[in-house]
Amino acid sequence: VKVVKKRHIFKEYVCDNCGKTVRTKAPSLKAENQYGPAIQATALALMNLGFVSMNRTRSLLCGIDPDSVSISEGYLAKLQKRHAGKLKSFADDVRIACVGSPLLYWDETVVFIDTSRACIRFYGNDRLAFYTAHQDKNLEGIMADNILPALPETATVMHDHCLINYRKEFRYKNVECQQHLERDD
Repeated sequence: VKVVKKRHIFKEYVCDNCGKTVRTKAPSLKAENQYGPAIQATALALMNLGFVSMNRTRSLLCGIDPDSVSISEGYLAKLQKRHAGKLKSFADDVRIACVGSPLLYWDETVVFIDTSRACIRFYGNDRLAFYTAHQDKNLEGIMADNILPALPETATVMHDHCLINYRKEFRYKNVECQQHLERDD
């Protein structure tokens, strides 16, 4: 990571009508400190590939050059959200691939977010993985994901004996994971 410092000079003037001080700004500058693609990619890689918390990611990045990099957790959260939004069409393609898969595995697990229970759900097969997150582990989340309800009768879904899969509105075939059956024995 190479830190590049650039000084931008802004002109200030006072409005003759209202007396308010106005400062000009270059259109590309949106914040006092801006971080280029290397810092952004490093932050996203730490958080999404390394599963490093935002707090630790901030500490690591600020440790590169404490005088120049003063990234905040708020910036990291916005960065994450901005780049996640850019993946919408990719996520839609993966969702469609899941619906078109003849054999689909799915599982859900409870996780904690800020000491509150939430749910992470996995849909996939040996070639793809699609994760969704919901505040609650319930049918509404499954319906919102719109994968299980969209599966055709020809699809087979492997799961861990989740009774929600046997609802009449789902048309696919159910098979239960051998690992879960052996563990429950």
